[in-house]
Amino acid sequence: MNKLQKAVEKMDLNAVELAQAIAKIVKEEYGSHNFKAFKAIINQQLMEVKSEKESKENRLEELYELQGAIKSKKVAWIGDSNNVCMTWLQAAELLDFELHVSTPKGYEVQLKDIDSKNNFFQHEDPMDAAKNADIVTTDVWTSMGFESENKERLKDFANWQVDKKMMNIAKKDALFMHCLPAHRGEEVTGEVIDGPQSIVWEEAENRLHVQKALLEYLLLGKQ
Repeated sequence: MNKLQKAVEKMDLNAVELAQAIAKIVKEEYGSHNFKAFKAIINQQLMEVKSEKESKENRLEELYELQGAIKSKKVAWIGDSNNVCMTWLQAAELLDFELHVSTPKGYEVQLKDIDSKNNFFQHEDPMDAAKNADIVTTDVWTSMGFESENKERLKDFANWQVDKKMMNIAKKDALFMHCLPAHRGEEVTGEVIDGPQSIVWEEAENRLHVQKALLEYLLLGKQ
């Protein structure tokens, strides 16, 4: 048995049987090696929508909620430079808005990972990133695969919580976004995520619609 087959064996799905039933699969998986192994075994068309480096489908639902009204806007990313942050960077370049990122030291965006720096701004102070922002967004401090670092991250990210004070220095009509699930009291306070500026539940609803549209486009080529 080769290494690819062994890798697939560890997954919950029987990839070979699944391949006989469907033409395309949209798969979320932490670890690109698992995705590549899965794709090689089933010999089908696969689109990787989430990995440790990117999270494409979450950005689709957020951008759908904004309905294209994001060109030239200022988006503040507060927290870890994880896969969600990196996909916001890709969106900033494609849709021409500014992404202002603030992370603790040691968790910064690696400039070598950015194709274009024209829309990217990095700040040591999260309040500087959030100042006059149209959108303030964040994600959990400990992403999949980093669970062993959780205690250390809770200390490192303590000053990178999105709270009412931070939202008050953004624009008066600024929106708060989070792809969920959220940890209230960590990356965001309950006052913000459940407050009038939050559109997290609208984002969550959009996940169903944009993923159906994505599948339709991939299967039928309809736009």
